[in-house]
Amino acid sequence: MRKFAIVLAALCLAGCASFGWRSSAPRPAVYVVFFPDRTVTLTANGDKIVRDAASAAAARSTETVEITGPSTRVAPGYDPSLAAPRIKLVQNALVADGVSADRIVMASETTDGVNVKSDPSGAQRVEIRLVEKPAGVSKP
Repeated sequence: MRKFAIVLAALCLAGCASFGWRSSAPRPAVYVVFFPDRTVTLTANGDKIVRDAASAAAARSTETVEITGPSTRVAPGYDPSLAAPRIKLVQNALVADGVSADRIVMASETTDGVNVKSDPSGAQRVEIRLVEKPAGVSKP
């Protein structure tokens, strides 16, 4: 039951497409796609988040679409072999929703600071950001 509550809370948080920041500099909108344990499929909620990100990308056509994914480090309760397929799935979904592949870049991993023993959901996500100038990026 506790695991269900954690997954439900993570999915509810995933629905919050953008987060408020306390900085004077504008921060990029963050679209967080969570994946259920050991899967490489988009949930209905995940699909909606990708569509929302693609829609925002269409409206902000000069910005780069940055994808950050889970760590590839092995940790208890986390299978790093899911990282690359999840990132690729999100990338393909963005392209299918109209985002040019030329605008998509891969940024540094997001879960390096996440303790996957106590927060396995941190390793089960892919984040999408719209940024003006990506830093330290590569093509996925």
